[in-house]
Amino acid sequence: PFDDYEVMAGQGTVGLEILSVLPTVDTVVVPVGGGGLLVLYLAGLCGMPPYTAQGINLLFYLCAVLGAFPVHIKKQTLSWRLLFELCILGVPASLLGALLGAHIPQRAARIAMGCFLLAGGALALLSPLLQKRRGAAPQN
Repeated sequence: PFDDYEVMAGQGTVGLEILSVLPTVDTVVVPVGGGGLLVLYLAGLCGMPPYTAQGINLLFYLCAVLGAFPVHIKKQTLSWRLLFELCILGVPASLLGALLGAHIPQRAARIAMGCFLLAGGALALLSPLLQKRRGAAPQN
């Protein structure tokens, strides 16, 4: 699952692991579902600007959604109300993010992305300890 802390931590380090084993790698085949790994590979391994990597990810994602959408309609697995609510909130938030992103220097965006990945990794490592301390069973 994309929102699992251990998955996020693994995604954040897998590119570094590839470079540590194969420092002169020319090609990396990236299996993608939602595209989270694709952005990391394009920006981290290929040195592509984050905005360009996100744009390529968006194009990939749109193609994947267009292919999956008819299947979900046929199987009736969509919540039309939730879809509507997400679109009402998501479109303005995406536009705001794009406007802000166009004014953020590339170096700042790379640093912010690195900090996000480090924070996700730290949270993945510390989450079981915090849950244990609170008396909750750690999530698997």
